[in-house]
Amino acid sequence: MSMELEQLRALIAQKADAHGALADAVWEAAELNWREEQSAHAVARHLQSEGFAVQAPACGMATAFVAQWSNAAPGQQAPVV
Repeated sequence: MSMELEQLRALIAQKADAHGALADAVWEAAELNWREEQSAHAVARHLQSEGFAVQAPACGMATAFVAQWSNAAPGQQAPVV
């Protein structure tokens, strides 16, 4: 097994509880379509805790957000989700 794969598995295991708690929070909110306020807030808050810069609301929608994370070198384009 490659070192990168081992590192990836370790990272997944390290974050499993936090990701499981987020999934539970979204499931327990059980919000209606286009009214996912608690869920969207929980996901945005989780992304912020992982180092993403989050802009909310976005695109004129109260439940929409843009999350951006970068380890790009200066002058390079950062990925946007």
